[in-house]
Amino acid sequence: MQKGNHPALLVLALGVLCFLGGEAWAGPFQAGSKRELGLEAAAALRIELLAEKPHTGTEEALWRVLTTSKDLRVRVGAGLALVDRIFPGGDPALWGEVHGWWLPRRVPRSLGAADAAILTASLATALPDPAAPWLAYRILEPFFRSSDARYRFGRLAPQGLEELLRSLSARGVEPPEGWPEPFEVVGVLPLACPLEGTVPRERALMESMVFLDTKGRIADDARTYAWDRAEGRLYEVVEDERFPVP
Repeated sequence: MQKGNHPALLVLALGVLCFLGGEAWAGPFQAGSKRELGLEAAAALRIELLAEKPHTGTEEALWRVLTTSKDLRVRVGAGLALVDRIFPGGDPALWGEVHGWWLPRRVPRSLGAADAAILTASLATALPDPAAPWLAYRILEPFFRSSDARYRFGRLAPQGLEELLRSLSARGVEPPEGWPEPFEVVGVLPLACPLEGTVPRERALMESMVFLDTKGRIADDARTYAWDRAEGRLYEVVEDERFPVP
């Protein structure tokens, strides 16, 4: 190639870029930077909230602070501590591996973990901080990577989740691929509740209650415990109609 052709090629390349416009060149980098900066700010906000108050005690104690405290920042901090504590490795994507009970009240840890993700994210969006929606995203994105969590709590959603997802999108936090689109609202937050009586199997089936196994995990083929999600009550399943529901 002759040296004299280089200026012409340079002019042609610059002309193509001008034709496409600056956005075509800078757009992908800007989009990536916005998300990266948002997640970095969320990580800093998370550290700040966890450092404001020592969050010790049992998982259930953290859950009680998350669900009952009057201080929003304390509630979110407790929820973040519970996320770290209750999910294996602090990873909400591993919701399917959470099992067992909070004793002595026999509260399923699987439902407490769902509260740790969804309720904490919901409360985080109410914080007056530009990083708040990204903090919510930082919790929900891995949680809904679990196909079970996406179906149990994303498609069959507790009240308020659909509004939360819309709010994130409206604030520039776009959903990733596979983000749930709720098609039915069942129950309210918090989801976790203690075992409090018995229910006949036929009634649990007739009322479409959610069945849990002996390890406190939601399982369609289980028949040991029944969660009346709409009413927020958990029962032990019995065969005989003579056992009344309190």
